[in-house]
Amino acid sequence: MPEQIRHNKLKTESKKLKNIIVVLSYRAECAIKNMIAPVYKNTENDGRKLIQEIFTTDADIAIDNQAKTCTVTLHTLSSPRHNDL
Repeated sequence: MPEQIRHNKLKTESKKLKNIIVVLSYRAECAIKNMIAPVYKNTENDGRKLIQEIFTTDADIAIDNQAKTCTVTLHTLSSPRHNDL
């Protein structure tokens, strides 16, 4: 098959790195889901959906060098109940 139309496979090292990133992302998502569980009643049903929406929504970042803090303010989410968290 000519190289121009051939589908290239990931090298083994690249595939392993991709899998590691996927596993780390899943674990981070699980940890955040457990953190919001006490304040969000519907975590079991749509906790992951909420977290994914938080990760993809627009936000403002304010850095305070004096207090050494970073404040992230999310823009309005798609569901009003998600905005109350």
